[in-house]
Amino acid sequence: MAKDKINIQLTTDVFRISFPHLFKPYAPKGSANEPKYSCDMLFTDKAAVEKIQKACAQILTQKFGSDKTKWPKLKYPVIKDGNEKENITGYEGTKYVTARSNSQPTVVDRDKQEILEERAVYAGAYCRAQISLYWYEMAGNKGIGVGLNAVQFVKDGPSFGAGKVNVNAAFGDDLPDDGADDPANYGNETDDTGF
Repeated sequence: MAKDKINIQLTTDVFRISFPHLFKPYAPKGSANEPKYSCDMLFTDKAAVEKIQKACAQILTQKFGSDKTKWPKLKYPVIKDGNEKENITGYEGTKYVTARSNSQPTVVDRDKQEILEERAVYAGAYCRAQISLYWYEMAGNKGIGVGLNAVQFVKDGPSFGAGKVNVNAAFGDDLPDDGADDPANYGNETDDTGF
């Protein structure tokens, strides 16, 4: 394999998915970056993380040789500490990897049938992914990138989002009278706030 085309494909162990943008490309507001398909993969299993570390080490060995003292320190590490995002639900106590793609990844269920419904893969679900780890040198930056090829939904998990509203708590049993929604019952007065 040519040194400038180092690319390792890897199927991850099971992780919890966060910020899944699998059906529509996404870029943060105000970002100059091109929108991409992406997700964060949150791991709690040490062996799952070591599998990715081993692939990264293989890339660095192919690029720079087996002497680890000659390996560059990566400006953007592949595996990040979830405790640095402990204010975001699900990250505390994990290691996480962000994977991105310019093209839409294949998304399948446990039976490897394609998933077309965006809501089926939500933040907090358990998934696996096929990723590509590769060496890049671009615009003065060097490092290991993580491409997102495919995602497999494995099983449901508690949602990281707000979840469904408890409609009984939200609305109770007190329905308004039949005429409550009649515009004739609304006054034209406004208070001094202008509302």
